[in-house]
Amino acid sequence: RDQPHRQFPPVAPSPTPATGEEDRELSAESNLPFRPTGQDDLAPPGATAKLRANLDALDVLRRCRAEARPAEVDEQVVLARWSGWGSIPQVFDDADDRFAGERIEIRRLLGTEEAWSQARRTTLNAHYTSASVVAAMWSAVGGLGVDGKVRVLEPGCGSGNFLGFAPSDAVLTGVELDPITADIARHLYGTRATIHTGAFEDLRVEDGAF
Repeated sequence: RDQPHRQFPPVAPSPTPATGEEDRELSAESNLPFRPTGQDDLAPPGATAKLRANLDALDVLRRCRAEARPAEVDEQVVLARWSGWGSIPQVFDDADDRFAGERIEIRRLLGTEEAWSQARRTTLNAHYTSASVVAAMWSAVGGLGVDGKVRVLEPGCGSGNFLGFAPSDAVLTGVELDPITADIARHLYGTRATIHTGAFEDLRVEDGAF
């Protein structure tokens, strides 16, 4: 579901993040948030495996959208292996015949030329942090004494790796520009995090909200 960038209403600095209508509707019906245990639960190594995982994730997301429902637990497992297109930009190169069949499948799953163009643009910056690095950073934050219901803002949350490994009491807000990736993050972590689809610079929050 592609959409123009929009202004978001101010987020009050309260322990419980305010959600939009879309977030509330999904959160009310979805399963428990996905909890990865390590890299094996996230994007696989290797270009071929990443491409296959992305196609599988797009297929799950297409079905969830068509049926207007949250992802089931087994579908969350598939969605969590989404890695975006930053590590495999060659898929969008029409001169590269190795991926001719996959390009046809991607276009079918994305559905529109606008969605295809949006996906191609993400090859410049869709690079996600590995589970080991995410876990180490959360450990360092905890070592600094940050705990409890701390409010956390992830300005480029991707599919939500940092959200997935966050302490259970943290109050989470993620912002993601790519609509596909934001939807995946919402299906994975929307029951415990507010996910905004749009540019980070368009997000409006009150001073002290985070």
